Amino acid sequence: MIALAQILNRPLPGGRFYPLLPPLFMALVAAGLWHHPLWFDELQNWRIILDSPTLPALYGNLRHEGHPSLWYLLLWPLQWISVKPAMIKLAHWLVVSAAIGVIGYLSPLAKRDRVLIMASYFMLYQWALISRNYAVGMLLAFVYAWLECAHPQRRLLIYLTLGLLANCSAFALLLSGVLAGTRALRAWHATSLITALRREAAGLALYTAFIAGFLWTVRPPDDLAFAGFGDYRPISHGLDGAFAVFRRLTFDRTYKFNDEYFLGKGITSQWGRWVDGFLAVLAATLFSLAPFVVLMRDRAMLALYSLNFLAAFLFCFAVFQEPEYRHVGVLWLGFVVCFWLYRHRGGAPTLLATLYCGVWALWGAYSYLGEFRRPFSNSEQMAHWIQDHGLSDAYWISYRDEAGVVLSTVLGISTYSPTCQCTLTHVTWNRRRNPNLPTEKIGPMLLPTLRQHPVSYLVAENGQGMDGLAHGLTEAGIGYELLQRFTGAHYGNYDLYRLTLDSPPN
Repeated sequence: MIALAQILNRPLPGGRFYPLLPPLFMALVAAGLWHHPLWFDELQNWRIILDSPTLPALYGNLRHEGHPSLWYLLLWPLQWISVKPAMIKLAHWLVVSAAIGVIGYLSPLAKRDRVLIMASYFMLYQWALISRNYAVGMLLAFVYAWLECAHPQRRLLIYLTLGLLANCSAFALLLSGVLAGTRALRAWHATSLITALRREAAGLALYTAFIAGFLWTVRPPDDLAFAGFGDYRPISHGLDGAFAVFRRLTFDRTYKFNDEYFLGKGITSQWGRWVDGFLAVLAATLFSLAPFVVLMRDRAMLALYSLNFLAAFLFCFAVFQEPEYRHVGVLWLGFVVCFWLYRHRGGAPTLLATLYCGVWALWGAYSYLGEFRRPFSNSEQMAHWIQDHGLSDAYWISYRDEAGVVLSTVLGISTYSPTCQCTLTHVTWNRRRNPNLPTEKIGPMLLPTLRQHPVSYLVAENGQGMDGLAHGLTEAGIGYELLQRFTGAHYGNYDLYRLTLDSPPN
């Protein structure tokens, strides 16, 4: 093991050029962001900013989002510079570049591990090119690790960082709570309870204030239809959401023991499906265990990562959350923080840690290159087509609501939504909205609107029951003409229709 540690500590070939690598990754992120077309989730964030001229208005709009406020507060001043959606990319690039700088220049990890982390799936793709709130949490987690190692006596600054981390996302709150709690327990263990309280009280009070801010921001309003703790769900749904934490670590589509497979789509026999399921569970289990094995020599860091893993697992079970890759990233982030502290405490680099980071780096390279092979979304392309064909001043209807947000954010026009029977610029997730409205019912609901606007235009997500939509429009006596279809993207594929009121319904 000593020889292995010496090998891993050797400088990378051309080590004197290492200071140029973090700027290289910053440039790669900039190129990816430049090429990345914004999709609904990103455009929704920016539209909320444009609909919030004051901070009270911003917090009022956030009540229906279910996300904490830090990312929105960072974006809010940028609307006074420009209203173009590209501002969100600029802000996100600055955040990701800062995270790259912290891990690249300030961490005690071996250079090879730092390079692999900077090239990982989250730092090069998921939390880098998709401009959402998760990158801020990554940056703050790295800043916390640096402060804990370099300036452990700056308690207020450490708890301030953890409080800000808690206001990035629900999963960041879990990691933040684990880090704050274990720090307080370590202080208690090192001294007496009274001494620990005297030293940590001010920081814990500050942290508690930030937690209260998180709860106040995400508290559900009275008109919110919240599917979570208050709804009855079969216990199997909760288990499915919790075990998805493991399934996401297979780097494949989620395995649900139905029509999605770990090895591919060509499995038809029942025996083959059981073998496929076994391999999926085995791969996820082995990859999930790697961080525990790496940290096994440091019981404190092992306990810290275990608590982080358990918190994410229980959260998915309790809230019936089907976690996406961006959510499972809290486990990767927790490992990086724990491994940072582990190395600072004298732990030796291990081949398993390098392999773990290397797998994430391979997945990052694959996903990053995929961004250039296939568009992430057709949202902006669709909006520009409307502008180029002189239809920006037309009366637009959106189904579902998300499609209308694209037009309001990129072109600055409002759309009528039949699902909430209102004119919207951003989606408000409340009881008045019926996201599961059958497509065949859209036609009759549009009759009052078509009587006022005999020639209207509809933007609809294709694949959302288009046969039912056509049937409903025909039954209601509404003529429709497909103007343009946008396909081939991962998300945000749209159909544009011209609607006319041909005849009164039967």
